[in-house]
Amino acid sequence: MASQREKVIARAKAEVGYKEAANGWTKFGEWYAAYMNCKNQGFETADWCAMFCAWCMYHAGLTSAQTVFTASAGPTGETLWRAKNMWKSASYKPKPGDLIHFTWGHVGIVEKVSGNTVYTIEGNYSNTVAKRSYSLSYSGIRGYAAPNYKKESGDNYMEVKNGDINNFALVVKSELKTLKQLGYITTPVDDKSGYGSGSVKAVKEFQKKAKLTVDGIVGEKTIRKMREVITKQITAAKTALGA
Repeated sequence: MASQREKVIARAKAEVGYKEAANGWTKFGEWYAAYMNCKNQGFETADWCAMFCAWCMYHAGLTSAQTVFTASAGPTGETLWRAKNMWKSASYKPKPGDLIHFTWGHVGIVEKVSGNTVYTIEGNYSNTVAKRSYSLSYSGIRGYAAPNYKKESGDNYMEVKNGDINNFALVVKSELKTLKQLGYITTPVDDKSGYGSGSVKAVKEFQKKAKLTVDGIVGEKTIRKMREVITKQITAAKTALGA
């Protein structure tokens, strides 16, 4: 089974050659706007290098406890990564799956490092997803972000159950709200700070509809299925609108 780092890189590789629409629209911006519940606020056609990175990490199964899902690079991006103690200086030797930040406010995904060269996959490079390479001593490297990847591919995902209060609980509730907005579930999500009885009820409805074990506990299978359904629902809605 592939590790999370390998999954991020595989996702990025699969998008090489993708090009934004004439009006600047990208599927990465559309996904980010839906994920953040901020549709029609400009993300769909905004600069998308950071959203491409976030999209790859999200679809590789990372949670907000492990990384930063941000549309920002440059100083703002650095501040967000520093807040989670995941920022590394330009002298750091990056690992595959880390993010490389540049001095002009651009960011990409590290594919590999060989000798003194770092190989990258970058969104919004000349409006496309492209492979690039740089010397590790290149003065344009601002620094790196190192998400908290799991050490082994076989590690269990975080698990959230009734009464839990943590970052993963907030991620799950965000997914549930998106599922409700998309009409896949009807149960409203509770407004409590943690994972309460309302969230449990909503998860059980989702699990039943998705033919999963109905226990109200969110682990790897449930969160993966949630994300799969959200992606399919957004794609279907877009197709129905003729976008």
